[in-house]
This record gives sequence, C-alpha cells and structure tokens, in this order.
Amino acid sequence: MNPLNRDWVCSLLRVAPNVVLGPLMANHYDAIDIIDILRGAAFQGRFLAAAPAIPRPAFVEQELRAAAESFSVEVLVPERP
Repeated sequence: MNPLNRDWVCSLLRVAPNVVLGPLMANHYDAIDIIDILRGAAFQGRFLAAAPAIPRPAFVEQELRAAAESFSVEVLVPERP
C-alpha cells in the first residue's frame, strides 16, 4: 500500500506535526515523493529520512534539503561500529 495518497495528506494537514519521519527509499516511493507532498501541504517542520548505511549521507541530505526548500531535512543513518 502506498501511504502517499489523499487520505494520508488530509491526515497530515489535520494533525499538523512538527516532525515527519519517513524512509529514504521504499518499494513504491522515496523521500523526494514525501518531500513533494510536504512542500505542497506548506509543511514548516522537520523531515527525518531514515536510511540504511549509505556512502556519503551528507550529499544525499544536501539534495533532499534543496528539494524541501522551506523546511529542514535530516538523513538518519545507523552508526558504524
């Protein structure tokens, strides 16, 4: 099931969260899709993208921040042992 549907957006607008947590990548959508919806909903909070261990997470975070424009974005990666 793709959570990026009308009901999800309506719920988001009703709740008006300060923080949204989502995956960097999923089967049918990714963080850019979530960012597009948040931007369209005039979200002003913080989006946290949960990621697996990836090379250069700072570069990915920079790209997501550029897409977000008006809200903050942080990529969460597991700590390396």
